[in-house]
Amino acid sequence: MSTFKTSNGIAFVVDLKIKDAKAVKELVKYPDDKPVDIFEAVETGTLLGICASIETLVNTLFVICLDQIKEHFDLQKYDEANRKTYELFPEQATEPTLTKASRWFGSLVDSNALIEMAKAFEEAAVNFTPNENRRAALRMILEKERETERLEADYQIKTVNMMFERAKASLGDRWEKLGKQGLQIVQDVVDRQFGQSGSTPESAG
Repeated sequence: MSTFKTSNGIAFVVDLKIKDAKAVKELVKYPDDKPVDIFEAVETGTLLGICASIETLVNTLFVICLDQIKEHFDLQKYDEANRKTYELFPEQATEPTLTKASRWFGSLVDSNALIEMAKAFEEAAVNFTPNENRRAALRMILEKERETERLEADYQIKTVNMMFERAKASLGDRWEKLGKQGLQIVQDVVDRQFGQSGSTPESAG
């Protein structure tokens, strides 16, 4: 069974059911305002699209794990811990309990939790498919998409390194030129100073 842990150590089980997928479609949207359809994502092999946006992923897992979240969320403790926040933002004090639970859940998601959440969601979504051949195909699609992301990241890193090396070489050439110019300026100043200080021994003779 797929699980992830939040930053405070609470373990959540991601056991995707039809009612969860329907609830996600009704309540969660992509950044472009399109409803998140897990059924469609499973059918089209576009599960990573849900994981691509942190907000979309967290909101999706919030809906799927809502029953477990209700077991751990303590409204009284939450309000007590956010007393100073309410002084600055009074409207948050009167928000529905579900909204406060969502804020609480989001505050427990750090980078490690996000990685675990993405993996747990992908595993649960694959297992949500009743056909074993389809599951194998989804796993292959996910791996190929991850490989593509790794290649893109490697390309971006190489591009940044190339730009850095070019900039460093350019700055080195400019620094060398500036150094030569600086020496010439110093020499000119010295020459002028000697010229203004009076006769040299050679000219006096």
